[in-house]
Amino acid sequence: MRFTTARQAEVVAALKKKNARMAKLLTAYTEVIAVGSPAWSQAALTRLGECYRDFNKGLLQAPTPGGLDAEQRGLYRTTLENQALPLEDKAVDAFRKAIETSGRTGSYSEWTLRAQERLREYRPDEVADRRQPALLSSAGAKVVPPEARSAPGAGEGK
Repeated sequence: MRFTTARQAEVVAALKKKNARMAKLLTAYTEVIAVGSPAWSQAALTRLGECYRDFNKGLLQAPTPGGLDAEQRGLYRTTLENQALPLEDKAVDAFRKAIETSGRTGSYSEWTLRAQERLREYRPDEVADRRQPALLSSAGAKVVPPEARSAPGAGEGK
């Protein structure tokens, strides 16, 4: 969500349109979360956080209208920052919820990693180092015949 114009009327129109889109996204992602699947909930929360994040960054990077003096430019930037701050808070909250869902359900996925990465941008002290789930290698695995699986000591390297 980028603001590419510095004209006030166009910025206000774009802001209204983007707020309407965010409301629709929030409704859609809330429906996905209501399904109750940990993986889908993490994905929806992470994507919602990313939408808020992009909206926040779009506001902060919006061009300043021409013809303003230094005081007016400062006031304009401050106004944009005041509009952007609640979006940052909503992004942080969505990323936290995605991570909490992972911890609560024991479902650790690429969405958890993505939420951690995005949250780290805003709150680096809150997120531990990125953790990739360890996968077992099959290089050292031994084939256990079906009849040996039920025998005492099966699978213990004997």
